[in-house]
Amino acid sequence: MTTVRFRQDARAGGSRGFGFRLAGWVVPALLLGAPVAAEGKAKDKAAAQPRGLAEKSRLLRQQGIAALTSKDSAGAYDAFAQAYRLSPDPETLFQLGRLAWQSGRTVAAQDLMRRFLADPASAGDAAAKKEAEQLVEQPRPASGEVSIVGERGALVLVDEKVTGMLPLPLPLLLASGEHRITLEVGSRRIEGPVKVLPGRLSELRFNTSSDAVVSRVVPAVVWIPEFSGVPAAALRQLSQVVEQGVQKQRMSVVPKGTALAQAPRLADCLEQLDCLDKLATANEADYLLTSAVEATGDLAQGDWTMRLSLVEAVTGDYAVTLTETCKRCTADQASTALDTLVTKVLREGMVRPRGTLSVISSPPGADVLLTERKLGQTPYQRAAFVGNYAVVVKQSGYKLHTATVVVEEGKKATLKVDLVSEQEAAKPPIPVVKVVVPPPPPPPVVKVMPPPPPPPPVRAGRPLWRVALGASALGGGVLLGGLGVSGLLQHGKQADALGQTYFDTQTKGAALLAVGGVLAATGAVLIAIPGPAGNKKVALRWSGSGVMLTGEY
Repeated sequence: MTTVRFRQDARAGGSRGFGFRLAGWVVPALLLGAPVAAEGKAKDKAAAQPRGLAEKSRLLRQQGIAALTSKDSAGAYDAFAQAYRLSPDPETLFQLGRLAWQSGRTVAAQDLMRRFLADPASAGDAAAKKEAEQLVEQPRPASGEVSIVGERGALVLVDEKVTGMLPLPLPLLLASGEHRITLEVGSRRIEGPVKVLPGRLSELRFNTSSDAVVSRVVPAVVWIPEFSGVPAAALRQLSQVVEQGVQKQRMSVVPKGTALAQAPRLADCLEQLDCLDKLATANEADYLLTSAVEATGDLAQGDWTMRLSLVEAVTGDYAVTLTETCKRCTADQASTALDTLVTKVLREGMVRPRGTLSVISSPPGADVLLTERKLGQTPYQRAAFVGNYAVVVKQSGYKLHTATVVVEEGKKATLKVDLVSEQEAAKPPIPVVKVVVPPPPPPPVVKVMPPPPPPPPVRAGRPLWRVALGASALGGGVLLGGLGVSGLLQHGKQADALGQTYFDTQTKGAALLAVGGVLAATGAVLIAIPGPAGNKKVALRWSGSGVMLTGEY
């Protein structure tokens, strides 16, 4: 059995103040051939691989150790990376992590060590595990996590450096900025860019059938914790409860230190809402969660008070604030209560309805205040939670303006203000002369008379033909009647010239009288019968010679 021991101090790794004291750490003989703890695992993996690949992987590990001995860190990293391609195992991952740290790639080293610790096969090497834990706990530059989803067994490269094999036990830990993630599936390569934000979790999905890469940034929550009287042993437990509670809502946690690194000037004003709003905005976070946990009484079984507030970055306002107490509780019981409270705060705050608040002033540039909190300047517009707002519009040289604005869900509430200058407001008011106008007299009472009855119908005149015919009949009748009467009177009395000759005129006189009577009666009837009934039409008309009276009869 052959073992190799290394000793590394702070000088080899630069001036970070953390040195690897590797005296006593044994490089697993898997790299050369035979540690007792890893020999069985090495044989199993070699048996599962083609004989040629296993032998090549062993030789590459030997090359890596030789390069380390000659202080060729770059050559050692390449050798171990090629060996990992052929036979991915936690021992090689650990060695890659050490080499990354030595080259100054702190975030990459901590990423490799995190996944080394997450591999159950690493549990047998206590010394390496302890050393990896120490490295992971070291301060790191701004960084974020990237979750890789792709074909099982695909090799993962970050910026062309071997990093792991899918499925990864943990998301990749990468320094903030632009990176290129590559998957190697046999001879195929699929590449996808990703922008890592400090404290944020991104997701990269590789579709090996179409070579498509889908990237998204998981919603993030900046977490500002505050503990008072909490036992040291319970601090980490409670912190994990909050982090896991946020992650259960499919969001990433941005720690306080990471968030303040993006806006250090805000470190002294975290008790103010405006400050919390700016901190969330500086970290491109969706929410900011403050948690104040206070423990009093017996440390083993005391009283716990937990107060959580959720600030929404879109509105810049508190979405929800909840308080929970746990009387005579253990640390485990307090953790359970805190877990429930975190879930409740996030769920209630994330679904609170919103609208839009808009304030416009003339002149523009006025301060918009809400309960003495400055929101911005006019023209102002931002998302706001549903409710009533007492808005104050303030500008130097102008009179203060206050109004109540109602914001409804999904709607825009606009307040338009015409500011009045202080000089104008200070002028005495112009007296108002009230002119009393006498009321108008009542209108005269007009007595409405009923309309006169319609005139009786007037009969029209008799037709001319009837009058002429009647007159002729009447005249003829009278004439014949007269002759008849004369004949009757002269009957027997007429004598000729020679003497008393008798004339018989009675019959003729009677006939004439009868005919004359009939004619006279007929003529009288024709004349006497009136014309048809109707209204008489009479009108005055002007003509050139004067006024004419016209009518119809």
